[in-house]
Amino acid sequence: MKIIKSGFYARSLNLHVYFQLLSKRGHHLSSFNPSLTEKKWQKIYATDEPKDYKASKSSFSMVLPPPNVTGSLHLGHALTVSIQDAIVRWHKMRGMNTVWVPGCDHAGIATQAVVERQLLAAKGKRRADMPREQFMEMISVWKNDNESRIYEQLQTLGLLLDWDRKTFTLDPNMSKSVTEAFIRLYNDGLIYRKFSLANWCVALQTSLSDIEVDYLEIESPKSVVFPSSKGRSVLMGQIYEIAYPVEGIEAELTVLTTRPETVFGDVALAVHPKDQRYTAFVGSILAHPITGRRIPVISDDSVDMDFGTGVVKITPAHDTLDYEIGQRHSLEMIQIFNENGDIQNAPEQYLGKSRFDARDAVLETFSQMGLLRGSKSHKMAVPICSRSGDLIELMPRPQWYVKCEPLAEKAIEYVKSGELKLIPKYHEGVWFEYLRNIRDWCVSRQLWWGHQIPMYKLKGCEDTWFPAPDHSSALDIAKAKYNSEDIVQDQDVLDTWFSSSLFPFAVFDWPNNNQDMKRFFPLSLMETGSDILFFWVARMVMMSSYLTGKLPFREVLLHGMICDAGGRKMSKSKGNVIDPVDVINGISKKELEAKATRSWKEGIISKDELNTSLVTIDSNFSEDGIKQVGVDGLRLALCSYDIKNDMIKVDTEHLYFHRLFLNKTWQAMNFLLINLDKAESLPEVVTLHSKNPVNAWILERLYEMLRKVEMSFLDYDLHLVTKAIIQFMYFELCDVYLECAKPMLVQKDDVSLETISTLIHCLEVGLRTLAPFTPFFADEMYEILHSNLMQRGLKLEGFPASGLRATNAKYPASEEWATLENPKLKDSMKLALEVVKVVRAIKARSKMTKHKPNVFISGPLILEEQLSPLCSVVTTLSRIQGLHFASDDKDLKQQENYGRESFSHGTIFVELETAVNTDIRDQILKLHAKRDKHSDYLSYMQKISKSSKELKRLRMTKDSCAKKMENIRKELKQVEEELEVLKHDHKADETR
Repeated sequence: MKIIKSGFYARSLNLHVYFQLLSKRGHHLSSFNPSLTEKKWQKIYATDEPKDYKASKSSFSMVLPPPNVTGSLHLGHALTVSIQDAIVRWHKMRGMNTVWVPGCDHAGIATQAVVERQLLAAKGKRRADMPREQFMEMISVWKNDNESRIYEQLQTLGLLLDWDRKTFTLDPNMSKSVTEAFIRLYNDGLIYRKFSLANWCVALQTSLSDIEVDYLEIESPKSVVFPSSKGRSVLMGQIYEIAYPVEGIEAELTVLTTRPETVFGDVALAVHPKDQRYTAFVGSILAHPITGRRIPVISDDSVDMDFGTGVVKITPAHDTLDYEIGQRHSLEMIQIFNENGDIQNAPEQYLGKSRFDARDAVLETFSQMGLLRGSKSHKMAVPICSRSGDLIELMPRPQWYVKCEPLAEKAIEYVKSGELKLIPKYHEGVWFEYLRNIRDWCVSRQLWWGHQIPMYKLKGCEDTWFPAPDHSSALDIAKAKYNSEDIVQDQDVLDTWFSSSLFPFAVFDWPNNNQDMKRFFPLSLMETGSDILFFWVARMVMMSSYLTGKLPFREVLLHGMICDAGGRKMSKSKGNVIDPVDVINGISKKELEAKATRSWKEGIISKDELNTSLVTIDSNFSEDGIKQVGVDGLRLALCSYDIKNDMIKVDTEHLYFHRLFLNKTWQAMNFLLINLDKAESLPEVVTLHSKNPVNAWILERLYEMLRKVEMSFLDYDLHLVTKAIIQFMYFELCDVYLECAKPMLVQKDDVSLETISTLIHCLEVGLRTLAPFTPFFADEMYEILHSNLMQRGLKLEGFPASGLRATNAKYPASEEWATLENPKLKDSMKLALEVVKVVRAIKARSKMTKHKPNVFISGPLILEEQLSPLCSVVTTLSRIQGLHFASDDKDLKQQENYGRESFSHGTIFVELETAVNTDIRDQILKLHAKRDKHSDYLSYMQKISKSSKELKRLRMTKDSCAKKMENIRKELKQVEEELEVLKHDHKADETR
């Protein structure tokens, strides 16, 4: 028979040489080396031709949530791409056309801030010091470098992305889509311009939408350093009582305020119309103690009579409620902060002071005037920028808004009707709550980097705004409508989320209704983090349903937030961030500490964050640090977590287990190659048949694995998919079957050939099943397997004569293996393995692991019927002389030299050595000493946990201390259980 050669195999000289070397040394493989395997296949994947789409096939389409061009990939990105790549590859291997579009987000605010900082540091300039075009060119150069780095990082992960479709959110096609969407929404009355209060971030010099504002909960007075406070601490959580004298009478009204610095914008005091304490004051005039401005006392239903004194000061330019009251009462709006957060429109001695310095000055003035009545602690929620952490100021500005309520109604209906499926389902509640209470979306940003708003006006004429796709078109409109060419475009850009909300259809060149739009839109699935359900997912649904008349996708799979092993969100301030590169390559504890120190020196983290990081590293890692896991190990490990949980607690030891799993599978392949070498005669076609019960059992388990994998993939329960694969490949194939196969392979008969055939099929199917999670490993192993078979003139029954990649093969379908189901054998083997477990436990506690005793089982007659065909399994795995059955255990119970234990179907008796019985007392004494040692250590750690000083001395955190105590308690429990068993055996011996 001719050796089958694939296109890749024929051109792979290195591989040919590799296998020649293998044959000279008996086909022995060394341990799995992730780095070598990854580098080899990364080069191969890079030369792959673009996908060929066949009209006869159904399609599966997704987009990768575009990472911000400002950063490098973190563990959250690694989780996202691992989940998505597994799903895409699964659909591809099932014969579907797949499209998975990569991209990068221009990240307007973040990118501009980074480049501005670099410009200031390098040249001492700000963007205002140069033309807009020059600054944009600088950002473009920086963006190109960063974008290339991000794409390189993604490519190292072996992803099945359609690189020929990669999209940057400022690409010309995206800009065309953004402009079209804005103009349509404006012409349909869903975008409007309004002079109103906007969330202003001083640090970033731009407005923000409500959804981009977080709230810092302050329980009691606390000093906070904000990015724009220039290093000074600002006291928050304090409320001040200030008196305002009433003109013409000996009376005053007092108010409570947390922002004394806003008094320059006071235009009235307000009370509730039903508050009888102040009825007589309504209509009175007060002379403002600092500004001298004459302000009225008004009544308004929105005033809370029960808060503070029942009197509130009205500052319409800097508070939402005050703004609404001001509108109702036609009050003046005085803006007292400029865009830098400094005081304006105030008495001369306060002008130019920062808002934080102004607070101290105002309180000092009121105190000198005898009008400061005191202060007290006040629980409050401080609005801060979700991007910079700076204190948000409400500023009156003209902005563009999207009218969201009519768009939200459709998004609600889609989920209600089941047309749009949120997974997990519990997200539906927050979806409805958010959309039913949605506010209009401020989409203006005072930046240069982004999509410039396609709105024009005549110079100096605010009421002449009109949309146009470009300057030339705007000139034509202005000539026709106003008989003028003196026009200007709005200098603001659109919120980054506006372009992102169009991503699912803009990547297919919308509004063109091309072949891609027809074939791949709507998307089959949107997979992303649950933390951007409103930032992104809801907006995509609203925009797509209005602009295209279709949902952007049919299903939304939301994964939880990456946390450390203790359940804490990963952040620089906690020092618990895990870099995926460190997991892939491995890093020692010393190198982790050096890396943290470098980050501090480069200004990435503060001194406090450095100290926290060093404590965390010291308490969480041994000298080995993070062991090398490799790309495939990391991907498989991340998919082994239940991604539908709100929190995904990542433990580096859990990650490393998956590297060990791959190495174990690698060694199983090595075992096969060695035995292929030893085989005296093999059939040309490796068929699947199983007369031997052990072979039949492992094939039954193979079918069960495929059945679970199929069901779990359909439900997006990837943790159950990986659990089923690992259970089969690691615990059943490697731990049980291979051990049982060793004596079977020695026989050199039909059973031996059947066993080799069975093992080949198990590994071949297992590798195809693994391929969506571990493409590098699966392809390498698959190539080794089939190349070895081909060198021997063999092929698998039903396997094509080309294609040496697991990732290009057909994904195993459970129905193809349904004939292997064998419930009776499954139950019998389960019973045999239970016996093995009990016998091993008796031998271990009797210190007989190297002995081969006789074992007797008493129980119902059916027990012998079930176990007799599997005696070899029990004797091999338990390392015993023989397995015997007894229907009556009276004689056995009277024997002195037997260890015994009950199990589900009867009692097991293990023949003990005489010397072993005399040793039980020594074991008990040793366990007592071990228990005392653990108890003392636990008491010591409990004292440490209550002392901050001791924790600091030992460079431990409370969490790491608690974790260590929990481990001690587990060890104590295990010692107690072992003692209990030995005492029982010793007592039984004494009774005998």
